[in-house]
Amino acid sequence: MTAPNGTVPASTAPASTAAVSTVPASTASRGFAILRGGVTDAAATAAEAERLGYHAAWSPEFYTRSAIVSLAAMAQATARARIGSSIAYAVGRTPLVLATEARSLDELSEGRLVYGLGTGTTKMMAGWHGVDPSGPASRMEELLPLLRKL
Repeated sequence: MTAPNGTVPASTAPASTAAVSTVPASTASRGFAILRGGVTDAAATAAEAERLGYHAAWSPEFYTRSAIVSLAAMAQATARARIGSSIAYAVGRTPLVLATEARSLDELSEGRLVYGLGTGTTKMMAGWHGVDPSGPASRMEELLPLLRKL
């Protein structure tokens, strides 16, 4: 079983392949982490994964890809699979922007969003986002109530 971008489910992939992961069988759900390609590839892979019976498609955020844009494309390309970020950086955007993006993604996906957030490393915070890395916990404390309200 091969997805459009050449990835295969972890259960059939060689041990060294890190392109796909699955949710533990005890959850009775399988998911696809899409780690390569662009936004169009993410959407096509998510659609193919859903067609093959996967219940979730996950997209990371890195300096080369926005999780938000990928998740929006994946939401439009799928109808049933949950879409999730693994992990979107909470320090690269203001808490209000993150909360409104989450609300829009949840609406776009018709309630299928799983929004994983993280602070990243010191290098990511300071070098990539220009954020003081000494206080990421306070930013998360500000963000979580906004997400719950929206």
